[in-house]
Amino acid sequence: MRCETCGAPAVVRNGACVFCRTPIRDSDAPVELLSYLSAHLPSARTRRFGIVRKGHVRKLELTADGERFRARVVRGALLLEPDLQPAQWVERLLE
Repeated sequence: MRCETCGAPAVVRNGACVFCRTPIRDSDAPVELLSYLSAHLPSARTRRFGIVRKGHVRKLELTADGERFRARVVRGALLLEPDLQPAQWVERLLE
C-alpha cells in the first residue's frame, strides 16, 4: 500500500503518513520502504535481493545527524535499528 498523496510506502503515525502527514487509515510497514528510502537518500548503503542487484533492497545502512540507522528484511519481516516501530524509525531518521 502506498500513500495516495506522496507515493511513499504507507507507514502511518497518529493516523497520518510519516512522509507528508496526509491522513491514512492503514499501514502494513512494507518491506518496499527500504527501496523507497534508498532511492531518496543517496548516502544510504544498500544490498539487494538477487544476483543482478535490481531486486528489492534487503539491507539499508546510513548515518544521519551522527546516528546510525540500519534496516533489513529477514524472512519477509522488517528489522530496524534503532529498535523502534517503523513509523517512529522513519520520523527519527528524517528529523
